[in-house]
Amino acid sequence: MPVRPKILSRRRNVTLLPKQTLDLIKRNPYAYTALRTVRMQAGRFVPPQHVTGVPGRVHFNDFMLVSDEEALRPEGYLGGAESVIALIEEGLSKSGRSFADLRTVLDFGSGYGRVIRLLISRVEPSRVFAADVIREAVAFCESEFGVNPIFPGRGGRLPVIPPMDLIYAISVLTHLPAERGNEVLRAWAKAIEPGGVLLFTTQGPGAADDPTHYGLPESSSADIKARLEKDGFVYEPYAHYLGDDYGVTFHTPEHVAELAARHLPDFEQVAHLPKGLDGHQDVFVYQRRRG
Repeated sequence: MPVRPKILSRRRNVTLLPKQTLDLIKRNPYAYTALRTVRMQAGRFVPPQHVTGVPGRVHFNDFMLVSDEEALRPEGYLGGAESVIALIEEGLSKSGRSFADLRTVLDFGSGYGRVIRLLISRVEPSRVFAADVIREAVAFCESEFGVNPIFPGRGGRLPVIPPMDLIYAISVLTHLPAERGNEVLRAWAKAIEPGGVLLFTTQGPGAADDPTHYGLPESSSADIKARLEKDGFVYEPYAHYLGDDYGVTFHTPEHVAELAARHLPDFEQVAHLPKGLDGHQDVFVYQRRRG
């Protein structure tokens, strides 16, 4: 991996509240939801800006870019994206595919384009699609990087996905309750072309060693592990979000295999990399059989 000069952008800090204050607000999901809504709405009026070392402009609401009091740090932002690109390349290679032969690629859970901004140097933007629950994020990927948008469906419904040679989904199943996750798996299976590749991540038993990394109390580790051993699946809704449809999800590899047998019946597992992404998330690669 090339070494980048540690030059920081002059863009002003985007953190509006100290962490302690934000943690206090999170105790009331109504207050947190209101604050987040105001923050996201305000971000729409701030023009995207260039950050030193990051290709393409960065949206003000792209919270994947870590900030401190004085400047933005692009190293982790780009490093994470480069890790995903490397994993995709490895998964394609194990499947007998490459970036060069992909006609269509979908970043499912694209956000504001952290990975897409690197992907388009390997795959023509006209062959890349972006999908996310945040409509504004998809629109930004379209306008900034020239990729194709797949906007979220109405009323929480999943969008219709056109045929794809590759779908990758980073940190998607890691936040969904069981039935929603199953619905997403079926949507991916329906869209993948014969010979196509599906790459997704989960949080396995190893991730339960440090639940604080995912916003859960340290004391929950033993309980999560016990439930995983019993059921193979654990879902904990975020306490600071309204509703119970978004949280932290853990899967055992055995449970993933069971889900694949039910929802990916025409697929074969090509790779499983425990803690393969950033030392936290498990990586799975499946390929649809040809004919």
